[in-house]
Amino acid sequence: MHRALWSVVLSCIAGTLAAQPSMGGFRFERIAERVDGLSEDTKIEAIDGGPFGTGAIIAHVGNGFFILRTVGTFGYDAIASATGLDPDARLESVTQCIGVPGFDDGVYATTSVYSPTGRITTLWRTRVRGELDPIATFGPGLALQCVAVDSGGFAPGLYAWDSDEIGGRDIVRINPDLSLDELLDDGRPPARPDFDVVRLVYDFSGQYGGGLLFLDADRDLDSDGLSSIHSLSNSLQWSQVLFPSSRDLIDMELGGLRFFDIIYAADANDDSRLIRVLADGLISPFAEGFNRPIALSVSSNGRSMYVIDAEGVWFVRAIFDDYGPSVSSVAPGGAEGTVITGAPIDTLRIRFSEPILASNADITITNARGQPVPFNAIGSRTNFLIIGLGEPLSGDEYTVTLADTITSIPLRLPLDGDNDGIAGGDAVLTFTHACPADQNFDGLVNPADFNAWILNFNAGC
Repeated sequence: MHRALWSVVLSCIAGTLAAQPSMGGFRFERIAERVDGLSEDTKIEAIDGGPFGTGAIIAHVGNGFFILRTVGTFGYDAIASATGLDPDARLESVTQCIGVPGFDDGVYATTSVYSPTGRITTLWRTRVRGELDPIATFGPGLALQCVAVDSGGFAPGLYAWDSDEIGGRDIVRINPDLSLDELLDDGRPPARPDFDVVRLVYDFSGQYGGGLLFLDADRDLDSDGLSSIHSLSNSLQWSQVLFPSSRDLIDMELGGLRFFDIIYAADANDDSRLIRVLADGLISPFAEGFNRPIALSVSSNGRSMYVIDAEGVWFVRAIFDDYGPSVSSVAPGGAEGTVITGAPIDTLRIRFSEPILASNADITITNARGQPVPFNAIGSRTNFLIIGLGEPLSGDEYTVTLADTITSIPLRLPLDGDNDGIAGGDAVLTFTHACPADQNFDGLVNPADFNAWILNFNAGC
């Protein structure tokens, strides 16, 4: 199907009957309605912690707007947006960088637009809700992938491919200072005179040779118009996973634990299912019943898949996994708690992945000395708990323990407090309020704070 027709087809089918995907051994739950402005410039990234909790991030660019939202079993929630983009700007990629030094557990994305001198790419970053900043500009269009662990060849960091439609060819690592280290120049695989990368995935499984996996969708059709998947090993050697075929692949992901370390992909020529690409290049169908899937992502723990199609967002999991509700985010701060400065805090807000049953008896709060803190919590039978503190948090550290006696509705599954994808386990959140004079946040006010203040002043913060 020609790419120019894609968004037209999506808009035409919006009113059709809702699809219901199915596949033996898996559950499919539509957790959010159709994404506004659904097009190829809509991408999804599963997240498992960090400042935006658990679930997935949906990124969309269109008509000069750039919008980031989280989605989970609670539906949509806005993160941040930006306006004033070129009306012709398109979204290249989105990835989360958790646990990688220098990247602040942020979400990174690239948008690109043509200019008289060629395609120009903007690198965006968000680390907290309400923040979406352009932080660098590059010449080519870049597809991104964050590698969180040392693979033996690709050190932890943010990797990118020049995804310019005409002659894209460079593989680079983006450093925390936003400089580029070139790994391969003119690094196209053999027998691929045109190599248009639309998806870059880290092969954590080693099933496909290790290193990085590249989806070549040949969007500009100036070569053979066929999709292929290639692997670049830790020693920077190319191998072919999927030979050029009649497939018109528009997205792919590598499944983990429950998805058997297999590549999953969306095919623009197949309007009802995803496909699986095995290590030997063989293709098999997966999950009949979608309505034109265009984007997918699998959580880093390998237990959840998120798929966008014309009906909305689907949450896919193995039928034998008993998922309990989990903490999606807290305010103030991120899913793991936070250091707070400024005025004392008298209210904590905790968001869950789904409605829960809870009471004060399921919650304990203690200060830094282990003494109980009085509180009252409301919000049972909703996605939120609002905790009013009887003693506002000021110059102290509060530990909030949510017992796994908190359950879901209606299945009464216990809280998945340790966020391992299996019901059971308490959630422990820590909130530290630093006195303004406690510049190094060690809970003491002494001469060491004066030295910390000088360093902060000299740093301009």
